Amino acid sequence: MRGPHIGDIERKIQERADNKDPKLKILGLEKDYVTTFKGFKVYEVDGEWIRNNLDVIFGSGGHGRVHTFIPKGEIWIAKGYNTHYQARCILHEANEFKLMNRLPYYHAHKNSQKEEFLHPEEEEKLVKILERRKKHGIGNLKES
Repeated sequence: MRGPHIGDIERKIQERADNKDPKLKILGLEKDYVTTFKGFKVYEVDGEWIRNNLDVIFGSGGHGRVHTFIPKGEIWIAKGYNTHYQARCILHEANEFKLMNRLPYYHAHKNSQKEEFLHPEEEEKLVKILERRKKHGIGNLKES
């Protein structure tokens, strides 16, 4: 018997994004609040911890329409990358989430890979926020 096709799994994750329990807490995971961007709360997380404990395919960022464990209104970016790369990850994830209202993951992802380089003014704004956090050693900022 053949297992489910990856497209079927992606579709089910997208369909269930609205049904997540907002009270879900993941023990052992530290999330450092970065900012709110386009309605998403953005957190910096330990990508290696996530790959070891939750999802081997977690890369440098994610959102709740792709990763079942990320709340729908959040974007997670992995620690350890330079601020320009992290800013582009935030742009990518926000755009991808929006596109997944009407597109499957693969197409939304490919479009977002191009789109993340088309907004230098938004990237610079995010870079300034990320650099200020790193310069001042800020983690776990109070969420606004």
